[in-house]
Amino acid sequence: MHVRSCRPAARAPRRRGSVVAPVTAVAATLAVALLLPAREAAAQCAVARLTETAENDLDDFGTRVLLSATTALVSERGELLDGAVHVFDRVGPAWVQTATLQPGASAPGQLFGCESDPLALSGGTLMVGAELDDGAGPDAGAVFVFERDDAGTPADPTDDVWVERPSLHVAGAPLLFGSGVALSGNTAVVGARGSPAGGSAAYVLVRDDAGTRDRLDDTWVVQQTLPPPGLSPLSQFGRHVEISADETLVLVGDLRDESDALGSISSFHRDDGGTPGDPLDDTWVAGARITVPVTADPNGRLDAFALDGDTVLAGAPDGGGFFSGIAFAFERDDAGTPGDPLDDTWPLTDTLVPSAEFAVAGFGRALDLDGDRAVIGAPLWQFPPNLGHQAFVFERTGSDWNEAALLRAPDQQVNDGFGTAVSLHGDRALVGARGAEYLDDWAPADGAAYELDLTRPDPWVNLGHGFLGIYETQLAAWGCLDSEAPVSLRLYNGDDFGGAALVVGLSTVDVPLLGDTLVPSPDFVALGLTTGPWGDLTLEGEWFRAGEVPPGVELFFQMWSFHPTYGPFEAQATNALMVTTE
Repeated sequence: MHVRSCRPAARAPRRRGSVVAPVTAVAATLAVALLLPAREAAAQCAVARLTETAENDLDDFGTRVLLSATTALVSERGELLDGAVHVFDRVGPAWVQTATLQPGASAPGQLFGCESDPLALSGGTLMVGAELDDGAGPDAGAVFVFERDDAGTPADPTDDVWVERPSLHVAGAPLLFGSGVALSGNTAVVGARGSPAGGSAAYVLVRDDAGTRDRLDDTWVVQQTLPPPGLSPLSQFGRHVEISADETLVLVGDLRDESDALGSISSFHRDDGGTPGDPLDDTWVAGARITVPVTADPNGRLDAFALDGDTVLAGAPDGGGFFSGIAFAFERDDAGTPGDPLDDTWPLTDTLVPSAEFAVAGFGRALDLDGDRAVIGAPLWQFPPNLGHQAFVFERTGSDWNEAALLRAPDQQVNDGFGTAVSLHGDRALVGARGAEYLDDWAPADGAAYELDLTRPDPWVNLGHGFLGIYETQLAAWGCLDSEAPVSLRLYNGDDFGGAALVVGLSTVDVPLLGDTLVPSPDFVALGLTTGPWGDLTLEGEWFRAGEVPPGVELFFQMWSFHPTYGPFEAQATNALMVTTE
């Protein structure tokens, strides 16, 4: 099935009398299917929209995300800015929420798991930064540690529990300890981005297993302090940190240093010069700095970076000029002494800029890297609104990075913040949209996170936007494009408790579009529908069952929303969507 969005619709023409039209067999089949319960999605359509159960509570769910093969983490700010981390585990093709984590010392304003770069997961160990935690002093910050206990059934994550271990803080550390957290195996790195008066630093910690194989009695010991290499008072050394999979390389980012307007990334390499196998006497030696070059906007700054193997991808969301962003790729060059990482360099190999012909606000504010693929978020609002809130997929050939796909929320809304946070694992991306649902009900943002299969360039039906009066009435379709897969058609921002009609047009009957408006006759119109208290309406079902609709038929959808007083004489029409059957 192939899908495209037709041009945005203007206000539908006023009509007198009924808009009921003859019903064709195909249209009736489709309309009935949309009102029937949907079946389970096929395995290849295992993409998802993750939300929490509570609604309309200023949560900003999707502020930070982290994706692994079987676990997805999504943080939210919460009404009191205390923060929480929701744990989802994959059960078959679906995600099941198995836990919501908050520390025992949770407090308002703590921002547990929400600020800077606070989530790190390795095996069954989870570390979460809360840089505004006051347990060790005002804004001292802390890192909270949780260990997964599988309850004796390793194959069933739904009965797992997360056991909170003692929190981490270093005496005398700069403020905002926990601003950046990274974890690999038995080594962790924690940043304390501090303040202009108190400086900043990063710390390497190693696991002390206490001589048992039980992680629940392990402790974490500070191995070394990584001091900033002579940075300016504006430095935020430690806001973002990374550690290599083999635990031998640590990267610590700084937003701005004395010589590089966009910031730099310092590298540190492990030296096992002490007792082999005992990490407690290892040392970390400073290597090359990765310098982010000055570009069109000298006020831009390094905001995020990612490490995978010998590649670093860094984002400067204000570095492209006119509020647009830019990203830089660096590759490690072992041109010095073989086997000695201390003389390696990290030259710039490519600059990543989206191909869109408009300023992409916030491009590079969030990004992730896995092999030859990268996902870069551009979450800020733009006008027209369908130009903002997106993420870009780039793929590498040789040393060149090329844009491969544009990602948006399937139920895209103005100011949904899609691209606020991104995490990449293989062919799947998890993208946070902390403002999702804002226009759904005019209530403060609840937020959402979306998992997308990047092997399918457009796995969702996605409609654009068209302003209609002061509201942006729109029809969004949600679901995979395969026949017999679940789908929902959702009307946003219609009139509260107003009438609505789903219009289905058929290319085999006539050319159903008149300009930008889907003409109902002789197509099918489903009447008797009423929007909810916030002007929304959802129809769930299937596109069609195999064999019920012949191939090559163009199906057109449009939703009309009628004012509760004036009825069909004053209608707002959404964009039209076209689906071609295979």
